[in-house]
Amino acid sequence: EKAKVFEAMRPFDPSRVVYGQYEGYRDEEGVDEDSSTETFVAVEAYVDNERWAGVPFYLRTGKAMAESRRTITLTFHTPPGRRFGDQIDEPDKL
Repeated sequence: EKAKVFEAMRPFDPSRVVYGQYEGYRDEEGVDEDSSTETFVAVEAYVDNERWAGVPFYLRTGKAMAESRRTITLTFHTPPGRRFGDQIDEPDKL
């Protein structure tokens, strides 16, 4: 089943990928002072199957991050129309 998910992933849109390097990386022992090696990446990914069509997955990873954590947030579709007058309905998150 994991293989099916990876097969259903659409290619990453380069405009929706961010690479970076943490501050001080070039000061690390053994790292070239002109290094352009990325130590961080964030990407918007999509799985084009019936269950996940149109749902973005935001993936971030890197070295020397301020926090070490794993967070998964599901944001449901925005409700159609306004149910309570002028109140703006925000999508639910899990």
